[in-house]
Amino acid sequence: MSTKDKILDAAENFIRTQGFNSFSFRDVAAAIGIKSASVHYHFPTKDDLGEAVTDRYSANILASLEAEGAESTAPAIRVDAFIGIYRGALKDARQMCLCGMLGAEIESLGDPVKAAVRRFFQAQENWLASFLRKTHPEQDDEVARARARSAVAALQGALIMARTMDDHSVFEDVAARIRTGLIR
Repeated sequence: MSTKDKILDAAENFIRTQGFNSFSFRDVAAAIGIKSASVHYHFPTKDDLGEAVTDRYSANILASLEAEGAESTAPAIRVDAFIGIYRGALKDARQMCLCGMLGAEIESLGDPVKAAVRRFFQAQENWLASFLRKTHPEQDDEVARARARSAVAALQGALIMARTMDDHSVFEDVAARIRTGLIR
């Protein structure tokens, strides 16, 4: 693994567990055993690092959605893949969705990071709205987009509540309702 990838991994972990404003380049450097100058070499500013982490995360999530449900046209499998992205964050390491964490801090982020976070949420909404239009051709675009936005918002909120309450069943209850609503 390259130094750049190690930096991105460390920064992603800090963001997903503590938030963007909770760490410095020194913290990232210490986490992977390098000097902070090496972090600056790859990412001159924290905004550069935040944007790169967010873009990589978004690309990985979208690739995962395409891969996990690509073999099936069954709506339940596609919805399970979508919900599984969120579930995995919570179960793997009690982490939050990277962009959910960044969204909570949006007012303190630089413009490049804000834009990357917005691109992530737009991509999530677009993916789910496209799925809904395919599985519910009778729905117009506005209805599909509204349903997609509601599902993404509910899953983000369920992650926050489950982590806050230290109770995964909170997420599972919301996820089950979303699943039922999306595959109808």
